[in-house]
This record gives sequence, structure tokens and C-alpha cells, in this order.
Amino acid sequence: MSHNSLPLQLVRERAWNGPWAELPQHVADYPSMLSPEERLMLIWLTEHYFSNRGIVCDLGSYIGGSTISLADGL
Repeated sequence: MSHNSLPLQLVRERAWNGPWAELPQHVADYPSMLSPEERLMLIWLTEHYFSNRGIVCDLGSYIGGSTISLADGL
């Protein structure tokens, strides 16, 4: 596996959904249309792929469930 394919492979394997995965209470308490797994994925993506360069943009926020999940990963 090349270095460039590693991130995509981790996404395919749902690396955020291991036995250790638990949605933080402040994120779980916030209303959202997203499933807990989708929220864990957003947290994991910002934790592992945001490099303090550029921006994180949440397009189409309804009541903020995805926004709080993305922010929690920063």
C-alpha cells in the first residue's frame, strides 16, 4: 500500500468505529439528524486530517450536529 492510499484505506475500514469509539457526551447531547457513527466519523476526520492549514467548512448545517462534531475533532 502506498503512502497516498493509506488515508483512503482507513476510511474504507471505518477506522473511527473501533471498540474504543464512544461519542463525547457534549456531542451526543446536541440534537442532530446524523447517526452516532456519522458523528464519530466527522470527529475522526478532523482529528486525523486537518493540519491547521486552510479551513473546515460545514456546508448545509441544519441545527449544528455536524458542526459540533467537526469542531470536537479540532
